[in-house]
Amino acid sequence: VQSKGEIEEHLQARISLLAYPNGQSNDFTPEVQQAVEKAGYSAAFSTVLGSNRCVDNPYAMKRGQPWQTDASLFRFRFFIQRHVTSS
Repeated sequence: VQSKGEIEEHLQARISLLAYPNGQSNDFTPEVQQAVEKAGYSAAFSTVLGSNRCVDNPYAMKRGQPWQTDASLFRFRFFIQRHVTSS
């Protein structure tokens, strides 16, 4: 809450999104997600690779991994994930 307030004061803008540090699935427990919501964020992003649907938990959003440096590999993995379903 305090860091959110300091950033908003410095930027003179409302901050509504959070990116979890490290962002792996064990880094944002249900308790952490509740604290993020209570702090006033409207959504939070992990580094769990994947896509999101409108019904997904807004405090456990997936995204591309920022350290992925090969754009072709990233696009291929994204395509596979979006278009291939597991049995």
